[in-house]
Formats: sequence, C-alpha cells, structure tokens
Amino acid sequence: VDFDYTGLAANSSGWWRIEDGYVNIDFNGFVENEKGWWYLEGGQVKFDRTEVIYGTVQGETAWWNVVGGQVVYEDTVAQNSGGWWYIRNGKVDFDYTGLAANSSGWWRIEDGYVNIDFNGFAENEKGWWYLEGGQVRFDRTEVLEGTVDGETGWWNVVGGEVVFEDTVAANGSGWWRIEDGKVNFDFNDFAENE
Repeated sequence: VDFDYTGLAANSSGWWRIEDGYVNIDFNGFVENEKGWWYLEGGQVKFDRTEVIYGTVQGETAWWNVVGGQVVYEDTVAQNSGGWWYIRNGKVDFDYTGLAANSSGWWRIEDGYVNIDFNGFAENEKGWWYLEGGQVRFDRTEVLEGTVDGETGWWNVVGGEVVFEDTVAANGSGWWRIEDGKVNFDFNDFAENE
C-alpha cells in the first residue's frame, strides 16, 4: 500500500478517489488528474454522467458541464434536471443573454437559461432570427410579424433569418412589398422580386 498517494487510481471496476493510499468511498464531487477534472460519486468516477453538475473545480464553485464524467471546457448549451443552460468555458454563464448553439440548434438564452417559451425575434452577431419554443427556426421562410431592433412590423424571414432587402415575399395571407426587410403597407405600385 502506498500511504503517500492521494489522487485517482484505476482497477477493473473503475477509477477511484484515493486518499493516503485508501479508497474514500464517501467522496462526492470533482477531482483532477493528468487527463482533466472528473465527477465522482461514492468515491468512483461516474463515466455515465453527462449533465450540468454543481461543484468545485480548480477552486471555483459553479455549475459545470460534465460529459462522460469529465468536465468539458467548451461553449455550448447543455442540460440537467433543471433545464437547459448556456455553457461558457465549461460552466454556466448566468450573465449571458442572447443566442447560443449546440448540436441541436440555436437557442434563446436569458441569464444563462434557455427560455423555451420564447417566440419572436432575437439578434446575434450574424443578424436577426425568428424563434419558436426558444429555438431558431431555420426552416421558416415567410413574412412574419414581430419586433426587430425595437420596431414592430411584418418581416421577411428566409431560412429563419430576417433579410433586410427590398423585394416581394409571401406568407399565408398573400404577397407583400418588402422594403429594408419589412412590409410597406403604404406601397401601391409595381415591384419585383427574383
């Protein structure tokens, strides 16, 4: 027995928290080794855990993005039983409001939390986007009502994005004159589109 060793060690049953040579089966939390930070329950690394978990990593107590038992330092949107969260550099960023992406799409984030009740338009560095259920709807191409940059109107949406151009575009109620992305209800003349 190596009574001087404290850290993680493995056997055929998994990875374990060792303290002074002894397996601490009462340990719950995060531990670091040369491969990164890991989440443990009952002294064992929980490789089956993929969720946002509260604890202390590198001396900082926060909600951490755990994938396969390991803290993953990336920007994404991840979940736990409390909902979906915006992750910046591995932990929930409660100060962020805007749009953020994961492998399932783009999401409306408010104070770090995905607002799945959000319906309307939201902006990021790439432009203005139409959302339903908190998610950007890349499949929507039509004229839709809402507020963009503080202005309420009917907006030309193509592939989920508001397109700020002059054209003629359609929705279920007909074809509309679009000027700088918005329907001009006062227009009475000929107009063209592609």
